[in-house]
Amino acid sequence: MIEKPDMDKAVFCKVIRTPDDGGEIRFPKYLPHYPAMCLIASDEEVALEEGNIFLIRYSAVRSYVISGDVEII
Repeated sequence: MIEKPDMDKAVFCKVIRTPDDGGEIRFPKYLPHYPAMCLIASDEEVALEEGNIFLIRYSAVRSYVISGDVEII
């Protein structure tokens, strides 16, 4: 039986080649000090460039893993 990957788990990955779309991933900034644990409009951005290694949420790089631009290590 093949299990579905947990999209919210962090994975180590290596960028094999810079994606054609530039590989910019934006994350909403999480600030737990605010009521109801809300997300704040301030974003953080990561650029996927060839040779970089990241510890990142699987859901953020899933499409790049499928396209072959990123590999899970």
